[in-house]
Amino acid sequence: PALTLIDSLDTLIIMRNFTEFARSVERLRYLDELMKNEFQEKKETPDDSRGGLFAVDQDVSLFETTIRVLGGLLSAHQLAVAFMADHVSKS
Repeated sequence: PALTLIDSLDTLIIMRNFTEFARSVERLRYLDELMKNEFQEKKETPDDSRGGLFAVDQDVSLFETTIRVLGGLLSAHQLAVAFMADHVSKS
C-alpha cells in the first residue's frame, strides 16, 4: 500500500488536490513510525538501523522500485517545491 501511495503523490499535486496530498504525506509518516516501532519491538533491525518503511528485507523489482518509489518521491518533491515557490511569491 505504501508504494502506491508514494507513486500517487505527484498526481495529487498535478490535480491540485493539496488536501489529499497533505493527508497522504501524513499517512506515510504514520506508517513509517508504526513500522519503525514494530521492528524495534521485535528487535528485527540492528541497533544502528533506523527501521521504518524502507527497512523491510524483501525481494523487489528494481524497475518497479525505481519508477514508483524513486520517481514518485522525486517528482512529488519537485512539484511541491515549485508549488510552494509559486504560492509564496503570490502572497
